[in-house]
Parts: sequence; C-alpha cells; structure tokens
Amino acid sequence: MNTIKELFNVDGGFGHLPVPVRSDAHPEIPELDPLHYFEDASRVMDYIAFLAGKTAKKNLWLNGPTGAGKSSFVRQISARLGIPTFELGCHNGTELGEILGRIEPTTEGLAWVDGPMLSAMRCGGVVLLDEWDQVHPTIAM
Repeated sequence: MNTIKELFNVDGGFGHLPVPVRSDAHPEIPELDPLHYFEDASRVMDYIAFLAGKTAKKNLWLNGPTGAGKSSFVRQISARLGIPTFELGCHNGTELGEILGRIEPTTEGLAWVDGPMLSAMRCGGVVLLDEWDQVHPTIAM
C-alpha cells in the first residue's frame, strides 16, 4: 500500500497515511501524468475520503473556471489509484440515454450499450460528467 506522499507528492500532515491502489487492469484507467501537481493536500484527502465512502456525499461537484484543472484532478487521482474513469462531455442537448445507456444498432441488429454511468457502476469506477451545469434541468434532476 502506498502513502499519500508517495502517490500525490503532498503532505499537509496526511502524507504518512496509506492509500489502497487497485491492481486490476482496466482500459478506462486514465493515463498517469507524472508531472501533474496536486497543490492542496486537503483537497486530495477530501476526494479520497469521498471515493472511500467516508463522507455522507453521494455525488461530488467540482466547480471553477474553464481550465482550472477540475477534470485533470479527477483523472490524475484515478490514475494513481487505478480507478476506471468514464467521461461524458455534457451540453444542453445531452440525453439520459447518453448517461445511462441505450439501445443502438449494430451489424447484428439492436443491442444495449452501457453509458458512462452504468459502465462505472459495473466496475466500481468514477463518472466524470464535464459541463454538467449545461445539461437541461429535466435530465439533470
């Protein structure tokens, strides 16, 4: 088991704490960027606590200006912990089927295709819904 300091190069008094890293290979584990800089140890700890189910939150909302690093923060923590991450770029026309899944045509007829939400649920992964605030309120409820 690695420590917070070893995985994220942050301390903030938490560096010595062990963090489990998943060992199962999965194609949706983000690529590790060894140069990614985690500025705030407490944010890293809050996110790890959320992933571990140690908070009352069921969902996590990261907000900030475009280019602030919200998505890369999630990707890089997932990369270091070996967590598959399923992403969807949302917009005002995003439909529920894009999020959950839908029936789509294939060469053999129609088939169910999981969306990012179901895919993440099936493997214990993370769903990253970029620009969720752009989704129509009837879908975002």
